[in-house]
Amino acid sequence: MLTRIYVIGSLLLYLGVITETLAAGADASNDSTEQAKAVKSEAEILWDEFGIPHIYGPDLPTVLRGYGYAQMENHAELILQNIALARGRAAEYFGPGLNNQNVASDEQVITYGIPKRSEEWAGQSDLLQRKLIDSFVAGT
Repeated sequence: MLTRIYVIGSLLLYLGVITETLAAGADASNDSTEQAKAVKSEAEILWDEFGIPHIYGPDLPTVLRGYGYAQMENHAELILQNIALARGRAAEYFGPGLNNQNVASDEQVITYGIPKRSEEWAGQSDLLQRKLIDSFVAGT
């Protein structure tokens, strides 16, 4: 069961990575600093005393951009580690790991075809889902 959850989580994460790559290629004129400024100006992010972001905006895509920004602000290292895992390149970036854990993870990602599946799923998604994923990725 844990492997199934790991695979599904990896697929979802890789879908976000693919969407980020496609969005970056489609709109190369926007740089990340302009997008971050847009998130700050459009979405209001209020951090409470426990470090939890409360995000307000005029529409769902704006709120999701703010959520992506808040996630990257709080969990950048974890997100980047998960991107490496989802791409099957954790051992390349971080070494083999304890008991070759990163090597085993990379082998699973490649064996299960996660990168190919995520590209197929991204192509099959409807416009609303695509817009929402792109909005989240724009905030990171």
